[in-house]
Amino acid sequence: MPSTFPQTIQTEVKDARKTLEQLWREVGTETRTQTGNIVAIVAPDNLELIEGALLELPRRVASRQIIGVLDDCDCVTLRVALLEVHGQWLERFILSGNADQLQGAILPLLAGEVLTTLWWTRVTELPPRGKVFQTLSEVADQVIADTLSVRLDEKAPYALADIAWSRTAPWRELTCQLFDEDGLLEHLSKLERVTISYAQGRRGDQAARFYGAWLVSKLGWGGLSQVTLEGVKNEIVQPGEICAVDLFTDTDSFRLEAEEFGLAQLEVKVPGGWRVGRVPFPQRSLTWQLTFAMDAPEHNALYEAALTLARDSLMSVQKFDTSEALGKVAADLFVLELKKAVLERGVFHVALSGGSTPVHLYAALRDRNLEWAALPWDKVRWYWSDERCVDPSSSESNYRLAWDKLLSGIGVNPAQVFRIEGELEPELAARRYAEILPERLDLCYLGMGDDGHTASLFPDTNGLKATGRVTANFVPKLEAQRITLSFAEINRSRKVHILATGEKKATVLLEVKNKSGKYPVERVERPLWLLDEAAARLL
Repeated sequence: MPSTFPQTIQTEVKDARKTLEQLWREVGTETRTQTGNIVAIVAPDNLELIEGALLELPRRVASRQIIGVLDDCDCVTLRVALLEVHGQWLERFILSGNADQLQGAILPLLAGEVLTTLWWTRVTELPPRGKVFQTLSEVADQVIADTLSVRLDEKAPYALADIAWSRTAPWRELTCQLFDEDGLLEHLSKLERVTISYAQGRRGDQAARFYGAWLVSKLGWGGLSQVTLEGVKNEIVQPGEICAVDLFTDTDSFRLEAEEFGLAQLEVKVPGGWRVGRVPFPQRSLTWQLTFAMDAPEHNALYEAALTLARDSLMSVQKFDTSEALGKVAADLFVLELKKAVLERGVFHVALSGGSTPVHLYAALRDRNLEWAALPWDKVRWYWSDERCVDPSSSESNYRLAWDKLLSGIGVNPAQVFRIEGELEPELAARRYAEILPERLDLCYLGMGDDGHTASLFPDTNGLKATGRVTANFVPKLEAQRITLSFAEINRSRKVHILATGEKKATVLLEVKNKSGKYPVERVERPLWLLDEAAARLL
């Protein structure tokens, strides 16, 4: 671990090199061999994680570390440190500032005549097409990125290291190890379905999705329809990491599961036999994933096929000729989720959205009320994904729209309805709503605006950074307050359906599919998109 001396020094950017020289003099060593630069662009809430990962990075990779923290401060700040790690010294600069400030401050800090690596972490507010990325990638020899979070120019001159792919490496190796056993290889071609479990958390299901895409590509299935991705509570692996894989043939089953103490359990059930074994399976840290991606970048045909499949599956789309047809299928899906939730958990928690698009869903549910009269409507609990700061009787109220167009027409008991109190002071209304939300929504409905907003999470608003369940969000272009579920709460939902109609949405939807990073709606994880022909015309 690093020494406690010397302390980190805060200074101005213009004095950065002078401050570093001061630290070297205090250390009293003449050994200053530069092995490389690594530049990491991070969000403030990721800083501690990235600092820790870089701390253990082998010095042979980069002796100078520059961490750029993207925030909204008016002036750039800089901390300089010299850290002793395992008997070797690392130089570290940590800058905080906005995109323009970071762009100008980082380049002068690079050590010359050595390789430079750019690590583009999940900075959702800053797409990898802006000036910061363009400037830094022009001097980078290698770029590290999570290819399922951002889409980079594959024809660029830098080498691309895919940290998303490296996260799946242990599970790819474990799968091969299982079927390399005597007598099991023949079962591989007979697999019919797969369930991949991952630890619930901020990263979502991307590691599981990429692993599933690799397995499907290896088996030649051509799609992920036979793969189930399931988020579970698990404290053994880090959030977002795979914790178990179940593979099934018509008669056999195989299970791989991460256990404590650096082990994995392999379970095989075949006719006439059942066995369980354990093999070494150390948990791979972010540092390991980073080093693996840099040392062993894979860009073979299997990787390319898996990447394409995983990316395509990230945007699950159903297209319809008309808005009315969309509404009817959305209603069918609503009923399926209702039945499933009541069967499994005894209650169905659903959040409705605002805007005009859900009217088609409401109409389909209301018009088929007699057909579905036997459904357990008393088990449904109704919530909203966002609300305007208006009285519930206002024509602008999302609650009133749903009540008039749907709830009153199907005889919903008002005790089952949990509206956002838009008539209250916004911060108070947000706090009160957070207290009555269920632990987890079964289904959350969203729309999408022409500017790529969803719920009331508009571009360039403070609500995008909310970490609580519900937030009051001022929208400058509307000069109005809104109350909305946060992305954290939306992404906690078991299912998210986004309904979008109209030609004005087409261009934005194409950019969303290409992971532009420009639009708030891109931060919704694993949604099902229900689109009419006009909205989907460019996809």
